[in-house]
Amino acid sequence: IDCGDEIVVDTSELLQIDKNFCTISAFVQTFYLHGYDESQNSVNITRNLKKLLLNQWVHIAQQGLILNGRYGVHVTLCDNRSVNKMLLSN
Repeated sequence: IDCGDEIVVDTSELLQIDKNFCTISAFVQTFYLHGYDESQNSVNITRNLKKLLLNQWVHIAQQGLILNGRYGVHVTLCDNRSVNKMLLSN
């Protein structure tokens, strides 16, 4: 998920990008987590989001209206845990 944010990280946290993901698909839809205030963005939320979503199937449902050309979504893991609730409750 790329929101265009810039975050300074240690080089030990960098991963090689798979070649399949180096080009932009013909149809790409940008979105944001419903209920998330991007002005309150933090490194911890970004890292936790990556940990929750890495190598997992998720269910993404549109929720709310389009904001700045992006859809608000609710993300649910396979075990029905809400990513939105886990990240935004802290």
